Amino acid sequence: LFSVLCHCTICQRWNAAPFTHWLGYPVASVRCVEGEDKLIAHNTSATMTRFACAVCSVPLFNESHSETEPFRDVPSGILDRDESGRILGLDAELAPKTHIYYRSRVFAFNDNLPKFTALPHSARLDADGNELPAAK
Repeated sequence: LFSVLCHCTICQRWNAAPFTHWLGYPVASVRCVEGEDKLIAHNTSATMTRFACAVCSVPLFNESHSETEPFRDVPSGILDRDESGRILGLDAELAPKTHIYYRSRVFAFNDNLPKFTALPHSARLDADGNELPAAK
């Protein structure tokens, strides 16, 4: 569904990091295979509930309350890894495709990924956070 780098201040605080790489999937595609009774939920906005482990506090996934396209997203950092530390199955298809909430970034990124003020289809920004002219 999507692969984004989120720079919103909620993600920065929730994950104790300057940004989070989120992999988004349809709601039914992300589920707990064990320990569902140990999930704690936090409604961090009108449109998002974040779930973490009640035992170790690790953020596990978010659930969108979007009426048009509900989803669950998972921070890539919690995914299984191989012996060398590389995330299993993290290939070019799952590489980040865009930056969202880029104005609240901690660091500038001079990559070729599109950057948005909020979600994709909001105003586009350059690497310094300046708004780009709207495409014609």
